[in-house]
Amino acid sequence: MCETTPPVPKVHLETLLRDKTIACDELFRKCLGGSTACEHYIDFQQLQLQCQQAYFNKWAREFEADETGPSSLDYRLQRKPALRDVVAALLGCLIDTLLRRLDISVDGGETDAESLTMKILQEEYYIDENLKILRGIMVPVFET
Repeated sequence: MCETTPPVPKVHLETLLRDKTIACDELFRKCLGGSTACEHYIDFQQLQLQCQQAYFNKWAREFEADETGPSSLDYRLQRKPALRDVVAALLGCLIDTLLRRLDISVDGGETDAESLTMKILQEEYYIDENLKILRGIMVPVFET
């Protein structure tokens, strides 16, 4: 469900993961913000997204994904470009999914509550899966 992202210029590699992590955080905030972007969500769906945001924030803090310097995720994965690329792709998928989720609520073209709910639940599923995979590939790498 993710778009294929073009290769990143070498200049941006030193903050690639940080930039994508910050973008994800901002999108979570937009989805949960007090704007009209959330007016169609029922409380349970808001709670679900809050839990996903908390899980993402825990992941970002644990691996210092939104930091710079020698302890940052970008720095620690400099010598593991394949893993860095996988993490970047997963963060890119998460960005795409959060954008779609935000579009569902902002668009307003979907008047059928059941269809709207199904679309939101589908995007929540993709968010959950991306978060599980991010956590799953990172923990073994940094536990050794």
